[in-house]
Formats: sequence, C-alpha cells, structure tokens
Amino acid sequence: MKKENPPEISAPVLRRRLLDWYDRSKRDLPWRRTRDPYAILVSELMLQQTQVKTALPYYEKFMGLFPDAAALARAPLERVFAAWAGLGYYRRARFLHEAARAVEAAGSFPRSLEGIRDLPGVGEYTAAAVGSIALGLRAAVVDGNVIRVLCRLAALRGDPTRAPLKDRIRGLAGGLLDPSRPGDFNQAMMELGATVCSPAAPACLICPVRGLCRARAGGSQDTLPELPARRESVAVEKSVALLTRLRAGRRQVLMAPRTGSGRAGDEGRMVGFWHFPEAPRRSPHPVAALALSCLKNGKVEDRGAFGPVRHTVLHFRITLEARWFEVQGGEARAPWSFQDLEKAGGLPLASAEKRLLKGLRGLAGGEAGPESAGGSADPLGGAGRAVAQGRGRGRGAGKGRRAGA
Repeated sequence: MKKENPPEISAPVLRRRLLDWYDRSKRDLPWRRTRDPYAILVSELMLQQTQVKTALPYYEKFMGLFPDAAALARAPLERVFAAWAGLGYYRRARFLHEAARAVEAAGSFPRSLEGIRDLPGVGEYTAAAVGSIALGLRAAVVDGNVIRVLCRLAALRGDPTRAPLKDRIRGLAGGLLDPSRPGDFNQAMMELGATVCSPAAPACLICPVRGLCRARAGGSQDTLPELPARRESVAVEKSVALLTRLRAGRRQVLMAPRTGSGRAGDEGRMVGFWHFPEAPRRSPHPVAALALSCLKNGKVEDRGAFGPVRHTVLHFRITLEARWFEVQGGEARAPWSFQDLEKAGGLPLASAEKRLLKGLRGLAGGEAGPESAGGSADPLGGAGRAVAQGRGRGRGAGKGRRAGA
C-alpha cells in the first residue's frame, strides 16, 4: 500500500463523523434503551471479558430477576450466582451484589465519578462508562476496543498497557471526548472497535474516520496495537467423584459450595458455587479413595467412568475425568451434603459442573450420557464392583479408565 502523509486528527471532525456513524449504525442493545445507572452497571460488568452475543441473554434474564438495585440487594448471594452461572468471571456477580447493597445503604445511586468508583468492583473504566452513559459525566472510557482504535488512529507504537503510552492514550481519549454527548461518544468508540476496527483484518474501507487514521495512511493498521504476548496456557487434569444414593425413591448427589480457591486458576472466583469432589489426576490416591473421604461409615459401588469435560479458566486448560459411585450406607462428611439430583441444577453451578450434572442425570436414568460422555458402549461400566469402606483403592473399575488414573 502506498503510504500517505499522516493526517491531522481534528477532534471536532472526528466527533462529528463518529457520532453520525453511530447514530446510523449502532446495534440495538437493551442497555442502550435506558439511562438507568443500575442497568448500565449490570451491562458493563457483564461485558467485561465477555462478548455482547454471550452477555445478551444473561443480561435480560438478570434484569428480569433483579430489575433494580433494591431487588438485587435483597436477594441471597446464592440466587445471584445461579442467575450468573455460565457467564464466567464470577467475582463480577459478587461485586455487583455488594454494589447493589451499597447503593441501597446510601439511599440512591452515586451521581459523581468518585462515588461510582467507590462501589465494590468498580474501577476507572466502569465508572467512566456508567457515569458518562447514565449521567452525562465527562469521562472518557478506555477499554480494549478504545485502545485499539486510538493506537491505530494516532499510529502509536509501544505497549499500550504500560506507561508512558498508557497515560498518553488516556490523555488522547479525554481530549477527543465530545463534551456534549460523552456517553454516546464513548459507546461509539467502543462500537467502532467491536464492529469495524477489529483486532484482525480491520474493515478500513467502511470506517467513518478512515480519513483521519494515521495507521491506515502508513499501512500499519494490521500491526497495531503492539500488545504484549499472551500468557502461555497451563494444562490441569483432575479426577471427579460423582456420588449418588437413593433416599425415599429420589436420587441424590453429593455436593458442596466452594469456600476457597478449590480449582487451579479460579483464585477465589468460584466461592459460593457448588461442586463435586475433585482431586489432581496424578494424586497418589485413586478416585475411589476420594469418594470414600467424603463419607462417614459408608461404602461405594463403582459404576464406571465418563468424560472428559474440558473448559478454560483464565489461562488454565482444565480437563475433568469423572467416575460415578453409588453410595451404600453412611452419611456425608461436612462440608459435603446430598442434594436432590433433579433439583441440583437450580444451585449456583459453573459450566463444567452443569455438564457433569447433565451427564450424571443421563447415566442415572439409564441414558447414553452427555455430549462429553465417552468410553464403552455401556456408560455404566458394567454392573460395577463394591469398594469396601476405607480401603482407599478402586478395585476392578470395570470398563473405561482405571480408578484414580
């Protein structure tokens, strides 16, 4: 591409072109139909590290359940987690719940950037977004989309996540902000980055500010911004014990809420979410011993393996291999408890636990199991073999993988 002379970035021209384009082309999203700061806070927290198409159904469901801060503040945290389950980055749900309680305690939503920033889980970006969109406050939003647009617009070299370039980008965003329509301008910048100035193959020919873009003039739009290398992923393998029993004609499953960083990579994000007994697959103790450690004076019958279930938490690639055990006698050892198998889906569950629960329901009902089920044609692994209390070994695991492998 022939290089052109770098264009001047005129703030009035950019504002006019960008806002004209936004008014014509913006996506019709539910949080753009309101100026309620609570609703916009919900949308902004959901959209952190999450694509719009993923967040949409969660937003509509969440707002149906908790239409205002008062409704959210009154709700038990477990119900909030259940509404958020599957969206990921679960600390956002906890922060949102705490923020709603803070709003209710104060009597109204804060009207200043400082007040919004003081809400739990709200940083500079979220405060600027909520303040500008809901309240018309003159604060520039700087997120990943805006950083990409500005780095290309001004042909900025270097790592935009570190000073001094980070500070320069923040200053540039503030200087370009339209003081008469700060919320719309911020949304237009984010919309441009999300739909036109994309990370790969930016659609420069339809960009409303292409005539002002120095990267396009210099042919460097595909190489900017110069982001640091992604952190390498780490593989984590775990064994999961699914323990069931029959009581009064109802099948129950052993579960417990997380109280800390029970899984590699969650860093406390999953506190309050329910899970099944799990251990590293390279543990010296087989999975049958894991099952027995959750019981008092009980025996388990190994019903076989299914899996794997794979998912990602941050930079961890997690693989879960599950075995189903039927409990004979005994009781659950704290903090574990038996939950109704058919009602357990109403508990706060992460996506991996939802898939395991779905698979267990299929197996317990004599069906073929979930899309993640594998191994033998008989998903139960034969009739199973009893594992005596306290032996700590999975003897005769039936078809499929060896217990504790």
